[in-house]
Amino acid sequence: MIDWTNESTVLLQAAGALLPGHPCARTLARWATRGVRGVILDTCVVGNRRFTTRESIERFVRRLTEDQTPAVGR
Repeated sequence: MIDWTNESTVLLQAAGALLPGHPCARTLARWATRGVRGVILDTCVVGNRRFTTRESIERFVRRLTEDQTPAVGR
């Protein structure tokens, strides 16, 4: 969940510039609604504009990466 009072907000349309490969706004909107492998990008709506945060993007990427990291010792 976003704590927009303590996190760095960014318009969803501009958030792609913060990620490698610079995914388009449509891709980010899909991540926010349908997610990827069960992981959803946290967003909030203020004044009919959708925002996410740098920290939400970090959490999203971390969760996806953890899902792909093989367990050690198996």
